[in-house]
Amino acid sequence: MFWLSTVAVIVVFLGVCSGQAPSSAGTGGSNDLLVFTERAMVHIDVTTGQSTSFPKPGFFGINAVDHDHVDNRLFIAAAYSIIFSCNMDGSNITYLRDWTASPSPFTDTLAVASDARLVFFGGTGRQVVKMNVNGEHETVLVNRPNTVQGIAVDHSTRMVFWREQEIDSHLYKMGFDGGAVEIHKDLRFFRPQPRAMDLVNNRMFTVAYDGIYAIDLSHFDYTVINSRGTRRDPDFDIVYDPRRQRVFYTFGNLQRVRMMTPTGGQDATVGPDLGSGKKVLLVL
Repeated sequence: MFWLSTVAVIVVFLGVCSGQAPSSAGTGGSNDLLVFTERAMVHIDVTTGQSTSFPKPGFFGINAVDHDHVDNRLFIAAAYSIIFSCNMDGSNITYLRDWTASPSPFTDTLAVASDARLVFFGGTGRQVVKMNVNGEHETVLVNRPNTVQGIAVDHSTRMVFWREQEIDSHLYKMGFDGGAVEIHKDLRFFRPQPRAMDLVNNRMFTVAYDGIYAIDLSHFDYTVINSRGTRRDPDFDIVYDPRRQRVFYTFGNLQRVRMMTPTGGQDATVGPDLGSGKKVLLVL
């Protein structure tokens, strides 16, 4: 997933209906919030606030994470171009890719299409690559002119979405099997995060220089639903949970993850104090 240093914190929210959102919305039924810190992985019950800690899986800084709801395993992109899977408690690590693989992927973005048994990631920075969940049959779907900086999938339409590092800030899409690349939406001055997509209502939540936006993907209608975003705080993440119809977000200066309705109401904290610094959220 997105823009993460080796000392980052990653948050994963479990449990959404398949087909209603990208791979950041799977089919788990848990109330757990997984928080990856530099040293630990913490399970937080959203309802009670109780938490349980496990050792952080692997020895490397974690850049991206997604959930395979079929086998109930995490897929993680780590530093040095490493991709591995593990159980939900961090045990039983299986390495799918390491620094000896060629080409080396751009490992701050990864998405799992559980029903199709596929993993998508950005290869060499300017490719969209897929492989089976066991690491076999790696295929470059497309070479792009700009760096791929975000990948999500829609299980129901078998489409993979991504954004690129470019001035136009387009949201792109193509089929799981490749084919033509389409501009799904020109978001103009926004830097979209495809994971924060509500595909049922065809909208996206993203962060611009002056706040958190809800964007209608059918028209160019947008609304600022929270004014926390600033140019001085680029360490943010935001995801959408269609099961609860809640937006989860964080900024580097926030001690705790926050959630709100799609219109910006009922803004409240979630889980314990996580300290300052980057946190990356992922709805499963």
